[in-house]
Amino acid sequence: MLGLFRDQLLDLVPESLRVAKRRLRQNSEKMAIEVLKGTQVMVARTEQDVHHRINEFEGWTDEQLEHYLTTNERPEIPVQPKGTA
Repeated sequence: MLGLFRDQLLDLVPESLRVAKRRLRQNSEKMAIEVLKGTQVMVARTEQDVHHRINEFEGWTDEQLEHYLTTNERPEIPVQPKGTA
C-alpha cells in the first residue's frame, strides 16, 4: 500500500516542478518560500540521522526566509536560552 502511494506521489513530481518553475519565473516570493520549506522533506529522516545532515532552513520563520530570498543575506537568528524552546 505504501509503495503504491509513493509511486502516485512520484508521478506528480514532474508536473509539480513545471508549475513551480512557472510560478518562480513570475517572481512569486511565496512560492520560493514554500520550495525552501519543501527542502526539509527531500532527505529522509533516517538518512539525516546516518549522515548527520542538518537542514539549514529548518526552524526559520516565513519572515526570515523572505528576508533571505530578497536580500541573499542570512537573517540573524536569536539563540534562545536552554529550556525556553
